[in-house]
Amino acid sequence: MEKGIREEFSESVLLEALSRFGLEGCGAELIRSNHAFVYDVTGEEGSSYILRLSHERQKPLSLLEGEVHWMDYLASKGVKVCLPLENKRGRRIEQHDDLFALLYNKMGGQSYRLSKGHNTFYRDWGALQGQFHHYSPLYENQGYCHRGDDWHYEFLSPSKYAPKKFPWVQERLNEVRARIDESPRHADSWQLIHGDLHPGNFIEAEDGLWIFDFDDSHYDFIETDLAIALMLAIDFKELYPLRKTGIERAITLDKFCREYFSGYRIHRDPRIFRLDLLNDFMMRRLIVIFTNFYRSADVDSFSGIHREYYNIHERMIRDNEPFLSEEELAVVQRYASDDSV
Repeated sequence: MEKGIREEFSESVLLEALSRFGLEGCGAELIRSNHAFVYDVTGEEGSSYILRLSHERQKPLSLLEGEVHWMDYLASKGVKVCLPLENKRGRRIEQHDDLFALLYNKMGGQSYRLSKGHNTFYRDWGALQGQFHHYSPLYENQGYCHRGDDWHYEFLSPSKYAPKKFPWVQERLNEVRARIDESPRHADSWQLIHGDLHPGNFIEAEDGLWIFDFDDSHYDFIETDLAIALMLAIDFKELYPLRKTGIERAITLDKFCREYFSGYRIHRDPRIFRLDLLNDFMMRRLIVIFTNFYRSADVDSFSGIHREYYNIHERMIRDNEPFLSEEELAVVQRYASDDSV
């Protein structure tokens, strides 16, 4: 979330949003505020919801309507999507000044945490991702608007937000973009994707994992989704920079690939992935996160794990350090290509 938007936000806006959905007096705990203000809301008789407040500068109404339309489509195909609820006025998107409010049912579940040790989580993650990539090429937008991949290069442009003393950030992004843009855009590989499918966007309910927060959805190559999954599963624990190293990283990578691709294969053949460009998609993700530090936070105030998280991104981008070694990439390729593993 842009620093200027944070400064404009007040508790009265939150209270107004709750009232629009008949939740006056209910408790609301801020979960995160990366791209939108996301709250965990407890309603009457223990009912639980997720309230999302996004700014028009972040995502205008036309894109929000497109986002909801795609979610409805996925739900109609049996994908477990936490859909936005209608209020008594029959609205699923409520506007208050420059902010839009959407309320989601948590399906009686709780936010997922990797540390809980869910035995089938990686497989379930892969299966959900495979469902997305199977049904998305069949989606007809019917005139609704969606972002394209230029969102990475323009909306979060390093030239706008990263300090001028770091020219290598924009240079690295230009290099990555040139290679990615050479890839053909076939429907099987270029489609509307979630764009941020990680453990923090799963709800664990009695009947399995449900997905919410489609704020980053956009047209892009499917390798974007795989890159995000790998980066979070094998390197950053709980989205923090407590980095796995040595044998721990190798074991996690092997387990993730074996189970993720097993789940993905239920709906789609993972050999569709262009793994030769996987490190480029990972580098692009690092640059997006690094740029967003400057867009939404006071970097000079970072300390502890936040400073370490920042330093990792800075070093890897500056030194053009591939996220996966050649040996690690070979592991990914083996599990993606061999359905007998």
